[in-house]
Amino acid sequence: MLLPKLNLKGRKMGKIWRAYDSFVFEVSGEKRYLIARPGGFYLADYAPKGKAGNFSLFLRRRLNGRKIEQAEQLGLDRIVILRTADSQLILELFGKLNIILTDLSGTIIHALSERDWSKRSIRPGKTYVPPESFDFLSIGKQAFVELVTDKNKSELAKLLGIGRMIDDVWGVPEELWDHLNQIDVDPDLIEAKFKQLDLEKGRSEKSSKTKKLEKSIAKQKKTIEQYEERATELRNTAEQMFSRLVEFDDRLSNARKTKQKRLKITLPLV
Repeated sequence: MLLPKLNLKGRKMGKIWRAYDSFVFEVSGEKRYLIARPGGFYLADYAPKGKAGNFSLFLRRRLNGRKIEQAEQLGLDRIVILRTADSQLILELFGKLNIILTDLSGTIIHALSERDWSKRSIRPGKTYVPPESFDFLSIGKQAFVELVTDKNKSELAKLLGIGRMIDDVWGVPEELWDHLNQIDVDPDLIEAKFKQLDLEKGRSEKSSKTKKLEKSIAKQKKTIEQYEERATELRNTAEQMFSRLVEFDDRLSNARKTKQKRLKITLPLV
């Protein structure tokens, strides 16, 4: 997640949608998909399929056609700020991704996840305050090892601010330091994962559609059978009536003579 290499300045933002655990931002220029996910942020030629929910549509209305004037990473933390002419899009790329839209003064307009902590609040109208972070790379390996020794996985995840990513780097203190210095996003691996997920999703949707179609066909067949049974009943009744027309006529004549208002005839005639 090295912003200078991404060259985001001047790119125009377009459609925005959510896909799996990520958000996709369509941008102008080469590699037209900017993908934000827990622990990473990168440009790609391929974007996973997804849907534009209410939050995505809100961002699209505010950001569509806007140029990225500046892209900033807060120190070594996994927080990226994309500035346009009138707003800031803040991406908190922790174990649980959060996206916050603010005005240029930092006042929150909308957020993917709203939450309150003791020292900060992610709510509309509040001023955005980044979470407290620990710059573990600045203290050196020996000091780091002494600091984290005897801490469990949960305590370390909270101290380092990496959430569920601790599962990817957990180890003895010396190895943990080496792993943390190597953390980066591999777009090729993630792209392959997204393609596989899209493929599996497509198969699942196709299977679901097939089952619905089969159910609909079975229902239609049953309806046709019911109509055919009814048609047979009506045809038999008509044949009986046709074969006994003289008798019908006699009964009708008798009913008129006796001034019967109703004549009941039960088939088959006896």
